[in-house]
Amino acid sequence: MKRELRKEMIQRRSALSKTEAKQKTQKIHQVLLQQESVKRAQSILVYLNFGDEIDTRPLIDLWLRENRRIYVPVMKPKTRILVPVRIDHGFRELPVNSFGIQEPPLEDAETALLEELDLVIVPGLAFDQAGNRLGYGGGYYDRLLPQLRFDASAIAMGYAFQVIDQVPVGPFDYPIQTLITECWEDDA
Repeated sequence: MKRELRKEMIQRRSALSKTEAKQKTQKIHQVLLQQESVKRAQSILVYLNFGDEIDTRPLIDLWLRENRRIYVPVMKPKTRILVPVRIDHGFRELPVNSFGIQEPPLEDAETALLEELDLVIVPGLAFDQAGNRLGYGGGYYDRLLPQLRFDASAIAMGYAFQVIDQVPVGPFDYPIQTLITECWEDDA
């Protein structure tokens, strides 16, 4: 069931025109930036989008101009953990990993402990009103989220059509606290 839902959501996301995706993304960004937890956050882990994911680069640019500490996840496939690696204004030229996602090299990188993070921006393919999230199947964020400080925020961004009645969940799936769509009404 998860596999079919992932395929369906990827297809629906890719069916959006560039203009429509950009308009929806701008609305999502506007709402995200008004969240108190986002305004307060100084140490932020944010995914670098790939494919048709909601674009995070304008957010990263803004937060870097505001002198916040910005980290992106580096995947360690053998252990399926994410390492938060600090980035700067040169992030657009980062190399691409085997999944097609930009990642900074781990060698000589400045990393953060999970308890140092104030905010995590989480990717996803499908969401429900209970905060359940369907990711890409690696379980990386399901391992990371439970390790955050109790007062850290985990926020996902998605298009309204990605919100479904019920996301299939397994014993290791970890819910998000907040979901923001272009139709924001405290979605999750």
